[in-house]
Amino acid sequence: MSMRPHEGADADVVHVWLAGDDVPEPALTRMHALLDAEEQRRAAAFLRPDHRRRFIVAHAAARSIVGARLGVPAEQIRWRIGPHGKPSVAGPHPGPDSAPRAGIEVNLSHSGSLCAVAVSATRPVGVDVQRLCPGMDVAAMARRYFAAPEVAFVLADTSPEVRSSRFIRLWARKEAMVKAAGGRLLRGMPVSVLDRSVVDFDDRAHRLADLTAPAGFHAAVALGGDRPYHVVESWWSSR
Repeated sequence: MSMRPHEGADADVVHVWLAGDDVPEPALTRMHALLDAEEQRRAAAFLRPDHRRRFIVAHAAARSIVGARLGVPAEQIRWRIGPHGKPSVAGPHPGPDSAPRAGIEVNLSHSGSLCAVAVSATRPVGVDVQRLCPGMDVAAMARRYFAAPEVAFVLADTSPEVRSSRFIRLWARKEAMVKAAGGRLLRGMPVSVLDRSVVDFDDRAHRLADLTAPAGFHAAVALGGDRPYHVVESWWSSR
């Protein structure tokens, strides 16, 4: 794989890669071969080819990035899955009971045609990318899930496009926060992330940052702790 993590990462740097799922079939076949048996089973369970492709690209990218960081082949990476589905790196050796590997934290997300992978040296990390969905009733969704100031922010503009963009931006920030904590999404929905860089969730502080995303998407990253950090953004390619 062509993209290598940047050198000299430390606890206050988070590296985020975005990847499109528009890869040629030969590359997709190579990516599929990097996945372990469970990932291949999950990929095969998708009924829609575009969903299957998105899953394969995201998980192959995560494996390639982590493998490059650890200096091992991507297909040898082993995951340990947390109680709410968050993966941690158990190492290049087999065994579902392996302890999480020290020195690397990873998270991934995919939505629409876009995938995101985030890596931190030691701080818990969460990343989320969301595609804007025309026609979504964001007013009803905001009233159901968001804090009152966030509802007011979403509804303050009459344009459906602006409302959708505001809603998706807040949703991505909440998902990144919850994923950094390894918690449940519904527990994080009432936590206000509007115009805040540090939020408390599950009795822990998390620092949020918006990411640069293509038109039609919003993305965010979160690290555990309230210390500032530097975000390094890159595009990942299978070539």
